[in-house]
Amino acid sequence: LQSPNASPKPANNATEITVDSNTQKTALTGDYTSTDTFKIENKGDALLQVWISNNENSAIPNDVASVDKGITTNFFADELSDGTNPMKYMIVANGDTQQGKCEVVQLE
Repeated sequence: LQSPNASPKPANNATEITVDSNTQKTALTGDYTSTDTFKIENKGDALLQVWISNNENSAIPNDVASVDKGITTNFFADELSDGTNPMKYMIVANGDTQQGKCEVVQLE
């Protein structure tokens, strides 16, 4: 049994990550195609930026997608791509002063 204060577990195919202030972290790694779809739920108090790149240490792209706190949204991989191939790493960045938290799910 879970204690009443336990955090709910993410869905089976979900990844939940914490992103410290002014850092970026790889949320998912795979071989993505332009039509792969992802659900991103911002569960923290920071605006998060999300993109897919072939470089795990890539800089934040100029046209990066943002997910505001408390928002859940879906994206196609090509909407998140920084234009590099192969599309391999989904990266989440937090430029805010608050710690960020999100759940990322690759939809079937």
